[in-house]
Amino acid sequence: MVNLNLKRLWNHNKSDSLVRDNMTLLIANTIVNAGAFVFHIFMGRLLGPTSYSDLGVIMAIIYLLSVPVNAIQTIITKIVSQFKANKEENKINFLLRRSFIKLGFFGFFALIIFMLLIPTGSNFLHVPKVNLLILSPIVLLTIVGPIVNGGLQGLQRFRALSLNMVIGITVKLALGITLVYTILGLNGAIL
Repeated sequence: MVNLNLKRLWNHNKSDSLVRDNMTLLIANTIVNAGAFVFHIFMGRLLGPTSYSDLGVIMAIIYLLSVPVNAIQTIITKIVSQFKANKEENKINFLLRRSFIKLGFFGFFALIIFMLLIPTGSNFLHVPKVNLLILSPIVLLTIVGPIVNGGLQGLQRFRALSLNMVIGITVKLALGITLVYTILGLNGAIL
């Protein structure tokens, strides 16, 4: 039974968007995960135990920030796909622009609150204040970033979404290693 389904999948019409788009996203996710794995290997070797543990704390903060924001991506995907199905492209444009404005405004206030909490957070997490200061702009980008991915996913532009994901991990890997390898160390990894 399973063998029959696998044969049907591989012999399926290559123009079928369901199979093609799923394979595109599968390959992109595999590249992103492999890139993240390589990033952590290089960071562990280049930074050493103390700085790598500080990077782990910084990455945990980023992951915590991204959890509620990913719900926004899911909501935008759902609404954009509904507008696309109803052929209401003008509403998609309005939704994405409005989301950028509102979430950008919210992200700006989150950035201010984050910066005010840097001294307390630095003492609590035992991370230098400069590392949290360098992290600050990422707070804004983390809040606004999922709008693009949600819009691409809702419009079913999976190649563009996959390309966005692969470019993101490639830049993270290349810049991360370059900035850490130069004199920046942990600050370069955060950047």
